[in-house]
Amino acid sequence: DERGGRGFEDLTQDIRYSLRRMSKNPGFSLSVSLILALGIGATVALFSVLDAALFYSLPFPESDRLVMGRTTFSGRVGPHGSYPDYVDFRDGSDGFETLAIFKPAGMVRPITGGDRAQMALPGEVSANFFRALGVEPYMGRDFLPGEGTPGSPPVAVISHGFWVRWFGEDPTAIGATLAVSGVSTTVVGIMPRGFYFQSPTDIWLPVGAGAPDTEPRENHAWVIVGRMRPGVTLEQAQAQIDVIAAQLASEYPDTHQNKSLLLTPLSEALAEGYRPGLLLLMGAAVLLLLISCGNAAGLLMTRAVTRRSEMCLRTALGAGRLRLVRQLFTEKLLIAAAAGGLGTLLALWIQRVVLALFPLDFLGLSEIGLSGPMLGAALVVSLTTVLLFGVGPALSATRVGPAESLRKSRQTSSTGGESRFRIGVVVAQISLSVVLLSASGLLVRSLANLQAVDVGFSTEDLYVGNLFVDPLTYPDVPSRAQFFGDVLDDLKRVPGIASASFIDKAPIRHPYSNWDVWNPEDPPDASVRSRTAYARFVLPEYFETLGLPITQGRDIDAR
Repeated sequence: DERGGRGFEDLTQDIRYSLRRMSKNPGFSLSVSLILALGIGATVALFSVLDAALFYSLPFPESDRLVMGRTTFSGRVGPHGSYPDYVDFRDGSDGFETLAIFKPAGMVRPITGGDRAQMALPGEVSANFFRALGVEPYMGRDFLPGEGTPGSPPVAVISHGFWVRWFGEDPTAIGATLAVSGVSTTVVGIMPRGFYFQSPTDIWLPVGAGAPDTEPRENHAWVIVGRMRPGVTLEQAQAQIDVIAAQLASEYPDTHQNKSLLLTPLSEALAEGYRPGLLLLMGAAVLLLLISCGNAAGLLMTRAVTRRSEMCLRTALGAGRLRLVRQLFTEKLLIAAAAGGLGTLLALWIQRVVLALFPLDFLGLSEIGLSGPMLGAALVVSLTTVLLFGVGPALSATRVGPAESLRKSRQTSSTGGESRFRIGVVVAQISLSVVLLSASGLLVRSLANLQAVDVGFSTEDLYVGNLFVDPLTYPDVPSRAQFFGDVLDDLKRVPGIASASFIDKAPIRHPYSNWDVWNPEDPPDASVRSRTAYARFVLPEYFETLGLPITQGRDIDAR
């Protein structure tokens, strides 16, 4: 129709005119675009990370039915559960299609075969673990019921990456034998490429009742994962768990008072620890976007005053205010489009910075890159900036009537009102920037406080490495102690090493291995629960190496 054709022609003229004006003042247009690109890039990058971390759809079939179970002590949520409790919850509830357990790969272990050796990350799982996640092996088979119990043949499922590194993608890997920590183990399956759950794992070993770490109810070292039955809600499954927890509390009053199991959607539980820091970063990015829009609006307001004569002349020649606003808005739209493109490129770099601060390895995401949600966010944010920084200058520049336009078009200097207006814009811009920068600074400081956790020792120039010995070559404690002592002597002779020592489990990284302790002169009665303490084996100079002062007594020596 005629009106549609005329509207398209007007839009084309507006775009051509806007491009000509931008080409005549490339420095100004580029400055505004860069200012906006910084805010857009930060906002889009943080949105993409939040989308991946908090709203990420796990790569498992019907992942909305997957939950994680974590033990609670008087309402305090712990990360893990115990194996006997898992068995009771598994056998006592019918709300789950499958309830499984998984012990993350905490430390690398030696894998040997023939004359080859390699370090790998093993994880222990119940035989139904992969079925709970709904993932089938790429090659071979899953674990069978009963595998992993004492007396059953040792078997393993390996990752696709380990299959490539060790076997060179040879299909005869199924049925091959590997020595895992000295135990001859048969490979029965290979997982698909990219399969990942919570932590990097090279080899999965089945575990069943009676295996090590499955007996004490106080040993909370297992991650509980369940797939709810179709039609069962989280509230219904939690109600069943609460009934079983109450039964356990009456049956085991010494260990299960005020103890229960909290069910949480798996995707939410995996990202829970990262949520506060990511939300703080997102808040800082939004504030940065507002500052960018405020600065851009200030520049364009000042520019609008200098273009008042042009607007007056065009008004006198018959241009309506709507036509002028549309023209100015088109210019802002082109600037926002350029800022959106630059901001998207900048967001890719900011993504890598954020992932260095908040690794998403627990979701199997080492990088995010371009995505549909990210591009959609860039479009929405870019259009929003047009409204934030474009409406005010456009309305200000065209606020003049036809009658007074002829008089104002002849004026070469600003009136007192216009001068006051420009001063007001500058004051408002500075005030807004101060407020927003202060708020951003507080958010960044809060984020820094979250990151700067005092670990209790100096981490400067401190390095850690893993070293394991073949239990068949060094079968007893004296032979292993001699081996590690010899390695320690060699390390101390290396130039640049001030001190060195060994510990069986790295601090912070492996926060478990708690033992019962009591006074040897007054052992506890069998019915009385003893106290527990975290235990570590160390060699001499461990505390000196970490810079930990000994407040009383002495360090461990070579004796």
